[in-house]
Amino acid sequence: MAQFDVEWHGDRPAADVVRQTEGEIQELLDDGLKGAESLMMHTVILDKPLEGPVVLVWGVEGDTRFHAEYVENPDWSGPS
Repeated sequence: MAQFDVEWHGDRPAADVVRQTEGEIQELLDDGLKGAESLMMHTVILDKPLEGPVVLVWGVEGDTRFHAEYVENPDWSGPS
């Protein structure tokens, strides 16, 4: 099991959301992701797809931490 840190942007979500997010990050690493810097974007679906809150997870060049933000009401309408 890989060790990693998550830097939360905005308010830190409930513990169950943090656990689910960390679990999906671990799955990405287990599936071959080399580290946070290699991740462009991943969306953690917390409820029904296209209906509920999500967590956005991304990496930043030069930073070994994963970055995450809880979005309670995402805009699923797509580009205008």
